[in-house]
Amino acid sequence: MNENNKLIKRLYIARHNNRVTNDLIIQKLFTNIVELHGDREGYDDSEISTRIGLLGNLPWTIISLCNHKNNGSAMPYGYRKVLRIARLSEKFQRPILYLVDTPGAACNIQAENLGQSAAIADSLYTLLQLRVPQITIITGQGGSGGAIALSCGDKLYMLQNSIFSVISPEGCSEIIWHDKKHVEDAAKLLGMFPEELYKNSIIDGIVPCNTSEQILNLEKIIRNDYEKLKSMDQEELLEQRMKKYTEIR
Repeated sequence: MNENNKLIKRLYIARHNNRVTNDLIIQKLFTNIVELHGDREGYDDSEISTRIGLLGNLPWTIISLCNHKNNGSAMPYGYRKVLRIARLSEKFQRPILYLVDTPGAACNIQAENLGQSAAIADSLYTLLQLRVPQITIITGQGGSGGAIALSCGDKLYMLQNSIFSVISPEGCSEIIWHDKKHVEDAAKLLGMFPEELYKNSIIDGIVPCNTSEQILNLEKIIRNDYEKLKSMDQEELLEQRMKKYTEIR
């Protein structure tokens, strides 16, 4: 199998419906789960679920962006719901876990009319400044601004068979070559696979999680990171978080 075929196979796995899902991760790791709804402006987005649950005896906020009715592409009110719940978490000093699996934010006339770009920008601005520990795990597709909006906390991980990039390889192929025949070349150029992103210090680690049993790998990482992050005072937490992203080249 040549290199391009291997990339396409990995892309297929990252998008496969039978991989480990966000909901399965939540069910395996958390107990006493309560779901919260709505952006308090009259909308609720099923693409993003916001919940509170116990990891051991510690309450966490769990924000999951995943595939439902709109193929995992959230509307602006989905990101506004995230901000409402994230601010609530800061108020009660609950750490936040983001699970991300999306090809990108909704890209249609309705989304634009409702302020998609502003919603994503607000998410980035707000989450960077939250005074609680935040951990993001890319579980499948981490596409474009829709994923980046939830990937600016203190730690960022990817599951072994996942992708993370500023655009899909299909979109990249259309922009550069004006057709979709160069998906393999685009995937290679984008550097979207975990090994490359870890090598370039974009992510903090790669987690093997191909079966439900391996989900416990995530629990150890989450617990260890939380212990380190909670020992920092809030100003140190914010300083380290900002440094993490400003030093990316």
